[in-house]
Amino acid sequence: MALRRYEPPKVKKDKQRINEMIRVPQVRVVSDEGEQLGIVSTAEAMEMARSAGLDSVAKPFNPINRMT
Repeated sequence: MALRRYEPPKVKKDKQRINEMIRVPQVRVVSDEGEQLGIVSTAEAMEMARSAGLDSVAKPFNPINRMT
């Protein structure tokens, strides 16, 4: 009987992180109108989104937050 090397389950990396699921310290913020607002802390980006009544969304492997 041949032994096989253990391979951990593959994580889907195409999922977007929303609000508190974002775990990077800083993000580049883009408004819902496409205007770049600069690089800010993740907490500040979430506060900006909340004050606009929007969600903060980070795309995988891309520290750009888009308020949608």
